[in-house]
Amino acid sequence: MRIFLLNYMQKIRALQRNARLFLLSNALITISTSALGVLYSLFLLRLGFNTQFQSNLLVMGVAGAAVGFIPSLLIARVYTIRKLLIWSNIIGGIGAAAQLFIPQEYPLLISTFFIGASAVIYVILTPPLLAESSDEAERTHLFSLNASLGYITAVVGSLLGGALPVLMQNSAILQSPIILAAKPYLVSGSLLPIQLALFAAGSIAVPSLIPLALMDDARIAQRAGATQSAGSQPLFSKQRAKEWTQEGIRLFKQNGIWRFVLYQSLLGLGAGLFLTYMSLYFEAFIHVNVWDYGIISALTTVSLGIVSLFSPLIAEKIGSVRGAVIFQALSLVFLVGMALLRAPIIVALAYIIRTSLMNVGQPAVQSYMMSITAAQDRTTLSSALNISWQVLFAFGGWQSGYLLREIGYPATFLGAAVCYGAALLFLLPLAGGSSAKRQRFARLSEASDQI
Repeated sequence: MRIFLLNYMQKIRALQRNARLFLLSNALITISTSALGVLYSLFLLRLGFNTQFQSNLLVMGVAGAAVGFIPSLLIARVYTIRKLLIWSNIIGGIGAAAQLFIPQEYPLLISTFFIGASAVIYVILTPPLLAESSDEAERTHLFSLNASLGYITAVVGSLLGGALPVLMQNSAILQSPIILAAKPYLVSGSLLPIQLALFAAGSIAVPSLIPLALMDDARIAQRAGATQSAGSQPLFSKQRAKEWTQEGIRLFKQNGIWRFVLYQSLLGLGAGLFLTYMSLYFEAFIHVNVWDYGIISALTTVSLGIVSLFSPLIAEKIGSVRGAVIFQALSLVFLVGMALLRAPIIVALAYIIRTSLMNVGQPAVQSYMMSITAAQDRTTLSSALNISWQVLFAFGGWQSGYLLREIGYPATFLGAAVCYGAALLFLLPLAGGSSAKRQRFARLSEASDQI
């Protein structure tokens, strides 16, 4: 273990400058969005917007995300990923500011649409950027560290979101010259501390643009040829659509990528079946109060942050795909246990362990998929994986409502276990892949970039 930790620290210190800058930027964004998530629904409810309107906002966000898949897939062929990330953050920031200072029905709906689009662009472009900002030896460590930081900073943001409204109630802040001067543009009464807390939380994301701006496009050289050649043609044309269709079919077939897409689809379906109503499950079925569920969620997130750091060790000792298959298969035992057991403490432990086992190998699998894919195809692959997961997750969430009404909570967990088990069947043929085989795939991908 000591050797593993020393090796891990050496790999972190040796990360490329672009990788370190992105990790810093992503940490600031995650803290900000997590804090906003804690406060936003409360702010809307205090303004008088009911849960039905918030559901409409959710639909608009999903619609924006669906639209966001298109530019993340197409425009990434013309512009650098770094520039797209900067603009997606700017668009999302403008949308968040509009929601904060123009909290009216139509502005909220429109801004939520753009926030959803910007968020999905950011999610899709992150794996290709990580892959292009690392070499084969450090890639799994970078994906692992990014996942771990994401979970840990989410906890920090959630705690900050709870503390900021209390801090903003301080009379020194409420009576400060800046707040008094901006009073015509702010809400009044008990809502003001929450609005100020939202503003403070959103402001944390502003400096995240600086690390992205400091990243060096010249260091992301693998995509340069594809980017320049793509820029010489119109962005939308019949010929380009035909070429992308052919590229999509080719990508779907090569290196077992189709297996990863189907694997991701079944994971999304299973997750939708039981995660959609997880808070309700703990409250209504296990009889855990909201405060205790919050503690369980926080412990689960911290656990994810810790176990994600072990993904490189799993990849090295067992293999990226093989490790994911083994640990995710073990997680099914605890998922079935959640369907059959009722004791709160046991179910809570089963939930934490299941989530950790299910996700411990994910950074290594993501790194593996990016490594065996040519640089110019990584955005396409990331889009396909995200689309398949999101669509099937939505379908699973829709079906989970029916299962709850007709059968009950155990059916959603057992259905998810079946989906997860079926997903693993698609990975089994690739579970024998060794580190040498993965490096050979990476060399083939890099060679194809230069053709």
